[in-house]
Amino acid sequence: MVTREDIDVYEEDINELVNNIFNGSFMSKYSDVVGSFSADIVRAFSTELIVQQKLYEEMSKSYGISTAEGIYLDSICSEDYIFRKKATAATGTVRVHGISGTSIENGMVVGSNNCTYTIIETKIVAYKSTGTIGYSDVNVVANIAGEVGNCGIGEINKFLGNYAGLEKVENLNNISNGSNQETDEELRERRRKILSSPSVNYNANMIREMILANFENIKKLRIIPRWNGKGTAKIIGIGKSDIKLKDEELNAIKAYLDNEIITDAKFTVKTIKEKSISLTFEAILNKEYNEQSAIELTKSTLNQVFLDKLFEENRIYYAEVIDKLLEIKAFKKISNIDINNTKEDIILEDEDLISVLNITLKTLD
Repeated sequence: MVTREDIDVYEEDINELVNNIFNGSFMSKYSDVVGSFSADIVRAFSTELIVQQKLYEEMSKSYGISTAEGIYLDSICSEDYIFRKKATAATGTVRVHGISGTSIENGMVVGSNNCTYTIIETKIVAYKSTGTIGYSDVNVVANIAGEVGNCGIGEINKFLGNYAGLEKVENLNNISNGSNQETDEELRERRRKILSSPSVNYNANMIREMILANFENIKKLRIIPRWNGKGTAKIIGIGKSDIKLKDEELNAIKAYLDNEIITDAKFTVKTIKEKSISLTFEAILNKEYNEQSAIELTKSTLNQVFLDKLFEENRIYYAEVIDKLLEIKAFKKISNIDINNTKEDIILEDEDLISVLNITLKTLD
């Protein structure tokens, strides 16, 4: 909708377009006098056209990679799995002097002229042979993320509170690991470098076949292309003899890929992480089973299902667990099923393998 403000802001552009239209030979028979029907129609059309053009230009700035800023640039980069680096808080060590035996508490605050820092551990001021005054070194973290927390030697020099028995604080080393949030320019340039790198020249199926053909102990693999941006791939595997692959096996797979696939692709090779769940439900047992044997059968059945479905999806559906429980021959009837005290799906990370750790079974008559 065109507003009065739009008309005022774009008046010169509107007038220019109106004049250009009436200067056309096909408009010679129409009146350009202000207030005439034809003039009003042309002005209304021109106004709408100019406003829409300006709106489009603004939108183009927001969604073009070279001009997008802030959340618009974040949105563009996220499509390539590239995310803005957040500000990080500076960390370091300070030396606290005081009466020997005095407690330096986690949560105490010290400061420089530019930033404050929180002590993140508890220690006792150490006894020194020189007298009653001693010192201990403790770790601190800046209370504001970013480069503001960086400081030179000796700049942290005061307590921000009355701490009995503590007399002096100082940093004996530079603190320089605080970083600001990535700027638009930095993010734009990092995206350019990532996307200009060669991407993986082999598809996921080819990589899977290469690994399985050269490593006898590998039972199953998941390949995640572009998991950390273009030119990256994550490989997650399980073994035949032992489900979890050993570090030397993971390193051997990575070395093989790095040597055999002639690109600048970056491979990350992982094995599974075990994620345990607990089940609670009510059931009527078949007469061939007691509570313990029913629980053992349930564990083995569900764990095999979870293993068979490994890498298919990053979710185990609550309804699917119920369906499998209904198939177990130990039960005549089951009800009121909870997974980790909820009736919700189980959300998985890429490497998670679910296993049933505990089953609480309430038998019904």
